[in-house]
Amino acid sequence: MNRLTLMAVLVLAASLSSCNHRRDPSSRLYDPNDPGYEYNPETDMYYAVGYESFTQFDYNTNYLNRDSINLRRPAMGSVPMDGGRFYYPFPNTPEGYEAAASYRDTVRRNASDMAEGKRLYETFCWHCHGINGEGDGPVAAFHHPPSYKSDRFINYPDGKAYHVIYHGRNLMGPHRQLINPAQRWQIIHYIKTLMVGAGSAAPEGNEPATDSTSANPQ
Repeated sequence: MNRLTLMAVLVLAASLSSCNHRRDPSSRLYDPNDPGYEYNPETDMYYAVGYESFTQFDYNTNYLNRDSINLRRPAMGSVPMDGGRFYYPFPNTPEGYEAAASYRDTVRRNASDMAEGKRLYETFCWHCHGINGEGDGPVAAFHHPPSYKSDRFINYPDGKAYHVIYHGRNLMGPHRQLINPAQRWQIIHYIKTLMVGAGSAAPEGNEPATDSTSANPQ
C-alpha cells in the first residue's frame, strides 16, 4: 500500500469515526447537544492550562484546593476592599420578614443621599414600580406590583422594605448583589417621598437616621 492510499484510508476512517448515532437525527440515540468527537482531547489546543476562577469542570479543576474549587476562599478575618462589614440577621422566612420591622437605618436623609436614592431607584426599580412609584412601570403588565401610594404602605416599616430588597419577595427577586447596604437605605428614603398621598409624611431633608450602628453594622 503506497503512501497516498494510506492517507486516503486514514482520512476515510477519521470521517467515518466522526459520524455516530447520537448525531444522526433519524437515530433513537439522537442528541442535538452532542458536540461529537474531539480529535485533540485534553490538549492545550482546546482547553486552557490556567485554572478559570468561575469554571468548575473536570478538565479545569484544581483538586489541590479545599472542596476542589478553583476560586480560593477569603482568608479568615479578611476585610472587604471598601473596609465595610455587614451582617443581616433576618432569614428569608415569613417570621424573618415580620421581625425585620425592627431593623433601623444608618444612613442620613440629607439632600445628597436623597438624590442618590432617586438615581438608584431610576436604575433598579422604576421599570417595575413606575417612575412615580405607582406600580405602572413597563414591566408591570406582567406582574402588577402595588402602588406606593396605596393604603397598604401607610406606616410601612423601613426594615421590611430593606428585607424585601435584600431577600426579594413574591415575584421580586433579591437585589443584595446589585445594591450595597447604604444604597438600599438611600432607595428606601427616596421611595418614602413617593408615598406621599397614602397618608405618610415626606421625610425631612436633614433628618439623621437612628443611631443603631451597634445593632446594624450597615
